[in-house]
Amino acid sequence: MKHYQIKRALEYCGAKEVDCLDNLQKGLERLKETWGTEKQYDLLITDMNFPLVKGGISDGEAGVKLIQKLREEEIAIPTIICSTRRFTGEGVLGSVWYNSLRDIEDDFREILSKLK
Repeated sequence: MKHYQIKRALEYCGAKEVDCLDNLQKGLERLKETWGTEKQYDLLITDMNFPLVKGGISDGEAGVKLIQKLREEEIAIPTIICSTRRFTGEGVLGSVWYNSLRDIEDDFREILSKLK
């Protein structure tokens, strides 16, 4: 799933601001910078497979590593996983499956309703 597809689906669900980052290092830095400030993110949406650093090769465990690093930093942000498999865990609200037969807007809407 591409960033623009996720961003479009979230905007359709009412999200006003959506930032897209493409590697673990940048995502973790941004979350740490903003945590506890008025610019703090409300939600993290992560794939499981992306580079750890800019220009790096894709790592199939990157999403798991990101979630683990956030726990270590005590950043408890609600998380939605985008994947072809269902993932669960502490702080994980749900999974949006990569599947052409599913409506990702409906999947996001259903999961986001848990935040209200």
